[in-house]
Amino acid sequence: MTRLVSTVVFLALFAVYLLVEVVVAMLAYTYLALNHTETFGVLVEQSYTALTNFITAFRHFFPDLTSRAFAGALGELGGKSVLLLFIGLVVSALARLLVWSVHLLFDGFRSGRAARAARPPERLEV
Repeated sequence: MTRLVSTVVFLALFAVYLLVEVVVAMLAYTYLALNHTETFGVLVEQSYTALTNFITAFRHFFPDLTSRAFAGALGELGGKSVLLLFIGLVVSALARLLVWSVHLLFDGFRSGRAARAARPPERLEV
């Protein structure tokens, strides 16, 4: 029973975490678009260049799949879409780094590892 509860709690927290990541990425994208239009334009241009390079590499390595790829996802992607994907990756990486740092900090305090590490080593008597 406790396994089921912990699984449900984990899935709920994971869904909230993903929702927060998406909302923060969209807010960052909107903030850039509204308040820093010049930087936003440069980032969109760089994203479009990255997309073009990816399409060129895709055509080179998979020439028989190019038409199907364009009919699916690649034809509809633009610089702004790729920029939003990149912003989402950065937000996700920063959120995971923050969660990992907080977890490491509290885990160190809970187990006393931080206090033991700061203490000088004890001398052994021979």
